[in-house]
Amino acid sequence: MITLELTTANIVIGSLLSICLIGVLWYGVLMYLRRHTHKAEVETDYEKSFESRIPEYASTIVAWLESEHPYFDQSFKLIDVARVVPLNRTYLSRIFNEGKGRSFNDYIRDLRMAEAKRLLVAEPTMTIADIAERCGFAGHSSFHRSFVQFAGMTPREYRQKNVENEDPNRLL
Repeated sequence: MITLELTTANIVIGSLLSICLIGVLWYGVLMYLRRHTHKAEVETDYEKSFESRIPEYASTIVAWLESEHPYFDQSFKLIDVARVVPLNRTYLSRIFNEGKGRSFNDYIRDLRMAEAKRLLVAEPTMTIADIAERCGFAGHSSFHRSFVQFAGMTPREYRQKNVENEDPNRLL
């Protein structure tokens, strides 16, 4: 049989070990809280920084779109904008929604439609199918449907109304 002697030394050592264990546990809890609190503060700071830069990002994107016209490519997507503003899809989408007041798809459709309206008048011999392809639409039927929704008339009707005016700057 083993007998345990409870001496003052044994009690002191046991108490010290207990205190150390409690200290290690508290340290772990504090580090966990610090790490997670700090991460939330960093994300909040980044969010504030991003929001203040939306106008700058939007003007950079608009300048690129106006000079390069990448939206004339049928396969142009939101993530392609990351070439000039290296952000993920969520932030890029927010730039259009908050900075331009409309979705990426609506914004690109409007740019394509403006070019289609210009070409319908400026290039009266160009076929409507060629204009649709040149402006980045997947096909003649999707262009026709979008044009009617956008302009309230077919591309042919639009051309007939506006070619007579011969002033491409005065488009209906």
